[in-house]
Amino acid sequence: MAAYVDDYRIEAQVGHLSAHWSHLMADSRAELLEFAGRLGLQPAWLQDKISGVHFDVTDETRAAAIRLGAVPIRCRSEEWKRVVDEARQQFSGERRPRRYPIEQIG
Repeated sequence: MAAYVDDYRIEAQVGHLSAHWSHLMADSRAELLEFAGRLGLQPAWLQDKISGVHFDVTDETRAAAIRLGAVPIRCRSEEWKRVVDEARQQFSGERRPRRYPIEQIG
């Protein structure tokens, strides 16, 4: 079992933080949460999505993850596809409520 961090590096502003963001994933949800805890990531930051369970991480956190033993992987590589497939299987199936109820839109 292992933790992985890709090289997605999309630029985005999250709250007050503008950074390049990548994805931290693992072979199991338990391992992902354990590894994320060692990095200082909060369980509430877990992205439990049908597209794959992961944590979004900045370049700084990505580098720290690699120092702690996360395997760096290239986006769209065969290894990345395998890891993302595993992350998709970890989805809880629970949907978050919409930020705004449909009747309030429009």
